[in-house]
Amino acid sequence: MRHLGRELSDPLLVGVMNLSPESFHSGSVSDTKASIELNLQEMSEFGAVCVDVGGMSTRPLNLYGGERASVEVELGRLEKFLPHVVEVSRSYGLAVSVDTQYAKVAKFALSCGCDVVNDISGLKQDPQMAPLLADHDAEVVLMAADSKPGDTCGMDATLHALQQSITLAEENGINRDRLSIDPGFGGWQGRDASCDLDLIRNFEKLKDLNLPIYVGVSRKSTVATLEGGKTPGERLVGSVILTQHLIQRGAHIVRTHDVKETRLGLNVFKNLE
Repeated sequence: MRHLGRELSDPLLVGVMNLSPESFHSGSVSDTKASIELNLQEMSEFGAVCVDVGGMSTRPLNLYGGERASVEVELGRLEKFLPHVVEVSRSYGLAVSVDTQYAKVAKFALSCGCDVVNDISGLKQDPQMAPLLADHDAEVVLMAADSKPGDTCGMDATLHALQQSITLAEENGINRDRLSIDPGFGGWQGRDASCDLDLIRNFEKLKDLNLPIYVGVSRKSTVATLEGGKTPGERLVGSVILTQHLIQRGAHIVRTHDVKETRLGLNVFKNLE
């Protein structure tokens, strides 16, 4: 199975690049061309295959406060920097993913040369998204959502929501081999720790959907639930350990704020086998 331009074998690393200053982990924010270039260089050096670029933070407002940026602000940030991200990424052989729920934003990103659309609503936020992605034959990450990101709790609800999104994708003409699934870890609005704990305990059930499993636990509240650090700045070690745990149980693709540290941690685990 192919994903992100590569054969799916060893776990693939996707580096996070946020153009949104309100992101919950400030270390992932790039706001100049120079910082973009440095971050992409490091991602490439430590074996990332893709960079996931976001123009609007989807952090849980109940945990981190603030307000959600508008679609216009999201698009404006991408218009300012995304063409440069794509250009530099190509020089390093990196694929480029855009993290958005909106067809208007995805259309611009695809016009810039993005390869992947990471939709945390599972195609359920914007009815124009699925037809757009089918027309562009884009690769798609579907995160579990009933109607909005984070509104599922536990593995049974997650599997149901993901199957709905898969069906929606296929009914709109998106080929199944363009899809990956994300169970959606994190402290989304209205969720408590039991939701993530159930996902972890039953993680292998995601294999039943027979699609590449994409996970993002990097510095999230999931790590805090496991007593791996109260604040995002404290959660690096816990993030790497949880990532390896999920890889051992079937995760194929890892989205991380810390490509270097994640790669070095995975190297150690691999060489212990």
